Order: sequence, then structure tokens, then C-alpha cells
Amino acid sequence: MSPANSDQGDIRLVQHFPVPARVFFALAGAAALIMAPYELWRGVWPINAFTPFFGIVVAGAVFVGGFVLIGAIFGYNSSWTLRDDELVIEEWSHFGRRKTQLRRGDILATEICEHEYEDGPPVWSLVLQVKNGKALNGPSFFGTRRKADAFRAALHKRLAVA
Repeated sequence: MSPANSDQGDIRLVQHFPVPARVFFALAGAAALIMAPYELWRGVWPINAFTPFFGIVVAGAVFVGGFVLIGAIFGYNSSWTLRDDELVIEEWSHFGRRKTQLRRGDILATEICEHEYEDGPPVWSLVLQVKNGKALNGPSFFGTRRKADAFRAALHKRLAVA
């Protein structure tokens, strides 16, 4: 997370999926996809008493490795820019860009959600209920509840959220 304030009073929050992390996860996923079948295939074929065990291990490694590789390839970056009259939410990856603009009256309600992790302190995200009935779940930008409350207050003030 990297919040930045511009000279015009805009509040910008950016969450990146760093390239080194992306490369690491892509290599780890590809390794699981390639190495598990390559190294354990002799336990699967020819069919023997251990085929079910090795088949489950290989299938699990391919399943998990595939999702890790997909996450590395398609994982997105996110940016929220709060201006005086609108909130611009941008999400982008190597395969496309999505932009959502919310103006006064588009946001019906907001909620701050806490995300607890075993290996670190909790983080908070903002969930927006918008006019069309959808809920926009924001990334976990906020390291403390106070920062999440401050952004929510600024959002309510600038966009007149009830």
C-alpha cells in the first residue's frame, strides 16, 4: 500500500503486485506443474498398489501449482483516487484495465472489514454498496483501523455518503 496526496487535495491509494513477487509465484507454480508429474509419474504408471496415493499427490500439486501460476499471471494492481466530486477505482494487470468512476449519490453505504492473518497484524478494507446493488470490495489498503476510518470519513464528506 502506498497512499499519496497530490497538490489538489486528491487522496490516492495504490496497491501493487510487485514484479519480483509475481516472478517468484510464477516460477513456483510452474515448478509444481512440471516437477510433480515428472518426478512422481513412476508411482502412478504402470498401475500398482501405490497409484492412488501418487495420483492424489500429483493431482494436488498440479491443482495448487496451476492456481499459483494463474494468480501470478493474472494478479492485478489497484488504485483508488478520491477527488472532491468522485472516486476513481482502477484495476490493471498485464491483460487489461478496468476503471470505475463513482460520483455523488452513487454510493449508498460503506463498511470497514477487518482481515485477520495468522502471520501478521490484521488489515482493513473498505466495502462500498453502490446504487446498482453491487458491493465493491476494496483491497486491503489500510494497516490500521484509524487509517481506514480516516479514508471513510473523507469519502463520506467529499461524496456526501449518508
